[in-house]
Amino acid sequence: MSRPTVYLAITNHGFGHAVRTSAVANEIQRRYPDVLLILVTTAPRWLLESYLDGDFIVRPRSFDVGVVQSDSLTMDKAATLEQWQQIRQQQREIIAGEVSFIKQNKVNLILADISPLATAIAEAAGIPCWMMGNFGWDFIYR
Repeated sequence: MSRPTVYLAITNHGFGHAVRTSAVANEIQRRYPDVLLILVTTAPRWLLESYLDGDFIVRPRSFDVGVVQSDSLTMDKAATLEQWQQIRQQQREIIAGEVSFIKQNKVNLILADISPLATAIAEAAGIPCWMMGNFGWDFIYR
């Protein structure tokens, strides 16, 4: 029997999502030490290691933009839209690449904070996707 594997898709908008997901991943490892964790993010490894005690794999990928900002308060709407359009143009290739990786690694579940493309990847791979977050962010794009 293969080892249970969770693919954690983490938005790259700031470190907050990576910190929260790493804390959840650490608890998963504590309760279920046989679970293999694959953290899919461009967050730096040192940040993830600050919250995760056990072993994990980092897959450096970005599936969303969040919001492009010049500082902590200023949104660059044009740059955000441009980057989202680039992801949208590459969406099929991104999904196909991740589905291949997921199948090769026998991933059982995607846990996403809260990259919207994760649901399309999970659907294409035929596995469940759970989304987590502690606030709504949809208002940002209005």
